[in-house]
Amino acid sequence: MQLQARLDAMKAEFVNKVDPAILEAMGKAREQFDVEAMMSGVIRVGDRAPDFTLEDENGNQVSAAALREKGPLVITLYRGVW
Repeated sequence: MQLQARLDAMKAEFVNKVDPAILEAMGKAREQFDVEAMMSGVIRVGDRAPDFTLEDENGNQVSAAALREKGPLVITLYRGVW
């Protein structure tokens, strides 16, 4: 099953289970988001990453500038320790 079809099925199942008043409240909350304003500071594909220094998996300090000297920089984010 394609991802979009799975997402559509999950949404339909959710909508059928949730109280209509809750769905209405969720819809109103969604309307209040200013997506354009939220996205204004987001780095886009092809943008140069700002300079920063982070720890690697061994606790060593690694700077974006030092990595860019070696070639293109690809950043992967993951959520903590599994």
